[in-house]
Amino acid sequence: MTTPDLFRRAYDDMLSRWPVPVESVCAPVGRVRVHMNVCGPVDAPPVALFAGAGATSTVWFANAARLAQSNRVIAVDIPGDAGLSTVDGKRLSPDELVDACDQAIRQVSAGRAVRIVGHSYGAQCALTYALRHSDRIASLVLLDPNGCFTGINPRYLLRAMPGLIAPSARRTARLINWETARGQSPDVNWVRLSQLAAPLFPVRALTIPRRPKAASIDELPMPISVILAAESRVHNPRRVATLIKRRFSDIDVASIAVASHHSVPTSPAAPVTDAIVDALLRQ
Repeated sequence: MTTPDLFRRAYDDMLSRWPVPVESVCAPVGRVRVHMNVCGPVDAPPVALFAGAGATSTVWFANAARLAQSNRVIAVDIPGDAGLSTVDGKRLSPDELVDACDQAIRQVSAGRAVRIVGHSYGAQCALTYALRHSDRIASLVLLDPNGCFTGINPRYLLRAMPGLIAPSARRTARLINWETARGQSPDVNWVRLSQLAAPLFPVRALTIPRRPKAASIDELPMPISVILAAESRVHNPRRVATLIKRRFSDIDVASIAVASHHSVPTSPAAPVTDAIVDALLRQ
């Protein structure tokens, strides 16, 4: 049985695996309290990390040390999703969500323009953030983004449906195991955290941004990189890559072999981190 206490212990256990000193910051923004895990040199360029749905900010444990060598890393628990951020009252609108994240991040980034690395749902939020506050975003790295350029594979939706209707630890594990079967397995401790999060933070309660029009993405002034998981079953990664290259000539596209949608960013950790760092350096 899942309880908030079990979830919190699992969250803290995951955070303890970060190989660098981490400062936990809770920023009040109106009716939202945005929880962030921050590391790296205070005066380094800020990089915000937005995790996928149900993953929490702790999921970046395998990537944090390398990123923190030359960046001020700000890992955000997206309000309304799994983690330690809280929302009082009704669900946030997409604009309210990214506004809250923006104000919180600015409190720990000294107001400097931030680069955002977003995975899955976090990529949707990152792209929405950039469209609303383009002057505050230095660049975007979108890791196997769904709902940004194309829709979701109907087969994946069918597999996910039981967990959407009645979320449980067992259904979450079943979906993750199916989706990652063709690539590397994700970190087992992170899977356990996701299982505990599922009934407490149901995906159906998330604030889901709409997929933006291509013309709106064209107008974004910052560099954008897309890193696809070659074995993703959320969408067809080769088709997504072809679409992006054909439609958006300025967007850089890369792919990670043996990675699936739910295995990243924990596995394969080194190639995922290398791809993120390379994208940030190219920008």
